[in-house]
Amino acid sequence: PQQTLQTDVLQQQVIGALNSDARPNIAINLANISYIDSSGLGTLVSLHKQCEARQCTFALYGLQAYVQR
Repeated sequence: PQQTLQTDVLQQQVIGALNSDARPNIAINLANISYIDSSGLGTLVSLHKQCEARQCTFALYGLQAYVQR
C-alpha cells in the first residue's frame, strides 16, 4: 500500500541511530512512499546534513519516479 512519509517517526529513528552508534549507515527505503511534501523533503535534507556532520552514510532508495522529481 502507498503511504506518505511520517517525518516525526523517521526523524526519531534516525536521531536515535545517530546517538547510539559512532558512525551508523542510514538507508531509507521510500518504495512505498507515494507523496513527500516540502516538510518531508526538509526533514530528509536536515537528516542528511546531520549524518554528513557525523561522517556517516545517508542513502535513499526505492524512490518512485513521481516522488523522485
